[in-house]
Amino acid sequence: MKLFILLIVFPLLTHAYSGKINHVRGDVTITSQGKTTKAQTDSILNSGDVLKTAAKAVVLLTMEDAVVLKLNEKSELAIPEKETHVVNLNSGSIFSKVEKNTKRQFKINTPSVVIGVRGTQFFTSYGQSESKKSDVWMCVNEGSVEVTSTAGKKQVIVNQGEGVVIPAGKDVTAPKKYAWTKKLNWNLDPNAGEIVNDVQIKYDNLLKEDYD
Repeated sequence: MKLFILLIVFPLLTHAYSGKINHVRGDVTITSQGKTTKAQTDSILNSGDVLKTAAKAVVLLTMEDAVVLKLNEKSELAIPEKETHVVNLNSGSIFSKVEKNTKRQFKINTPSVVIGVRGTQFFTSYGQSESKKSDVWMCVNEGSVEVTSTAGKKQVIVNQGEGVVIPAGKDVTAPKKYAWTKKLNWNLDPNAGEIVNDVQIKYDNLLKEDYD
């Protein structure tokens, strides 16, 4: 007698990337599957979700790989559905901290640039003004960051204390030091002090200013 075994294969339930909100101040919303709700401490973000902050709002979140993000006011962050260790900055600005023992490269995407890191702390701003919505500026507080322009495909390594500009449709500028970036609020722990960044980016002088 022959024995037939019917093997039923169930698809694995997987997700691309997820995170958990640690702190919320002001009007912050999460849009998930077409529904928008107010973000709260311990809210979970999954692939496909969009996080948005209003004026004078800020939100802290920790991704599943221990990457810590601080989304500033008037900003929008999206988690792609089919990518891991990647977030999309649609508008506004964000502080990011990646632990040195992270095994996989964390990336921030904008339409103008891809930023990839392992073990660093950096700041990214996308859309510097109404007339220059697609320009990107970033600087590094610790470690180093690989920046790639989507227009020219040029890769630049930005080291601690340096910053670069990525004008829409153009290559990354040469890294240089900017004195005022020392004053950015890099704090990502509300228990350690104020987390809101009140320092305004001096876009008009980005390519002219050096450290004294």
